[in-house]
Amino acid sequence: MTEIDPTITIAAAIVTALGLIFTVAGYDLKNVLLAWVGWITGGVVGATAGWIVVPQLLETDLAFTEHLLVVAGAVILGGLLGRMLISMVAQLTVAITAFVTGALATLVLGIGEEALTSMSVPDADSTASRAELLFTEIAEMPVFTDPALQQFLALAIIVGLAAAIISIRYYGPIMAITLTGLGAALLSTVYPVWEAIITESTVELSAEQAELSPVVFAGVLAFGLIVQALRHSTQLTSNSTDND
Repeated sequence: MTEIDPTITIAAAIVTALGLIFTVAGYDLKNVLLAWVGWITGGVVGATAGWIVVPQLLETDLAFTEHLLVVAGAVILGGLLGRMLISMVAQLTVAITAFVTGALATLVLGIGEEALTSMSVPDADSTASRAELLFTEIAEMPVFTDPALQQFLALAIIVGLAAAIISIRYYGPIMAITLTGLGAALLSTVYPVWEAIITESTVELSAEQAELSPVVFAGVLAFGLIVQALRHSTQLTSNSTDND
């Protein structure tokens, strides 16, 4: 019988618990997680600013107690600002991602992947680090100069903007799906580890041992989405009616 390192079992259990929580409760956790991310990120930025930036701006040495008070105030202020801005930042990130994805997909379908990849952006190093020359080379790319390609570029921009608007409208479900996907990824990654533990084979913390299983990922993702859709069907329906 092969002995399994308890550390590996505990780590697998923690990852499994997090994966299950995200998979079946992504919709419930989206606002809570964003709030905590905002508090923590803002607090860290505030602490850094209070500890390093403020004394430099004041150009004087603060007493230790005064320095701690400044840092504490900066942490509180940063946390409050982070909590207020995190939703805006998250929505902007989702919108930008949707715009880029929609626009690139349209270009690939309209122009072709090979033609699109051939239009590579010039390397900044090859242009002697001159911003105006780099901008000129980008502006002279065929997608900006060829009238036929300009039509696809305009269509890609329209599709990207439409995707961004839709993503903002359905921002909540998109965040829920993202968290559910994160949970499914965790569970599908830890699945081979549990399989090795149960069969009492050799378990090592390696990339091969914790490789994501696409079949398990797809199954867990579908299961999580179905469970949450059933749990929040009334709320999702009412939100859709309110948006209309």
